[in-house]
Amino acid sequence: MEEPRSKIVEVAGHTARVLETGRGGPAVVILASPLIHADVYRPTIAAFARRTHVVVADLPGCGAASQVQRPLKMHELADLVPPLLNGLGLDSALLVGHSNSGAIAVHAAVRHPERIDRLVLVDSIGAHPSVSLVPILAGRACDAVIEWRLTLTGWPAIARNLLHHPRNFWTQVTQCAGDGLLTVAAHVRRPTLLAWGARDHTMPVAAALRFQAAIPDAQLIVSPTGSHDWIIEEPEPFARAVIPSFASPDGTRH
Repeated sequence: MEEPRSKIVEVAGHTARVLETGRGGPAVVILASPLIHADVYRPTIAAFARRTHVVVADLPGCGAASQVQRPLKMHELADLVPPLLNGLGLDSALLVGHSNSGAIAVHAAVRHPERIDRLVLVDSIGAHPSVSLVPILAGRACDAVIEWRLTLTGWPAIARNLLHHPRNFWTQVTQCAGDGLLTVAAHVRRPTLLAWGARDHTMPVAAALRFQAAIPDAQLIVSPTGSHDWIIEEPEPFARAVIPSFASPDGTRH
């Protein structure tokens, strides 16, 4: 398997950085969580590349993408998805949002539905019942222990964002609490798959159920062993669970 190609894509006066590889099948575009960056998703890229064309993107204010003068709102980041797809030569794609980037993906599906074939939300923020960060940070501490390998290898990604994109990083952290995204999610009209880890303490399965109630006909897959970052920690099970649902127009409920 060829190494992912790294390139810079112009997006409305900013630059995004992407890793791209794989051939055939529908294009899968994964928006990296703004709290980490695209390189952390290399195991996920490898799992999908065996099956389809896959792209993982750092949007402005994250990783090796351009810095921003002010933190961009989620809907502003969502408006960068069409120029990102243009720069990749794609008319549309299966859009995957993970954790904080799930909110960006929801806004993109509502604002630019013609560019989104399907929407996949993976342990997304935006449906937590608490408006306080305290239970979320406590849950994140639990998940850091469960995901100890990712914790040991992924901390440089967090440090990089803190160093190069500090204002955007802290703005993203403060947006983790609350269920304000559910109002927007109710307007999603693209086929939607919710892919959640049963052991997610940061955004527990209760949040997935709230998304499922809000998004018309949303389908839910729950990994019994997955935690908040199972898209990275368990890339093969994640790819095997997600890819078959794309083949069915009605999705698959598990």
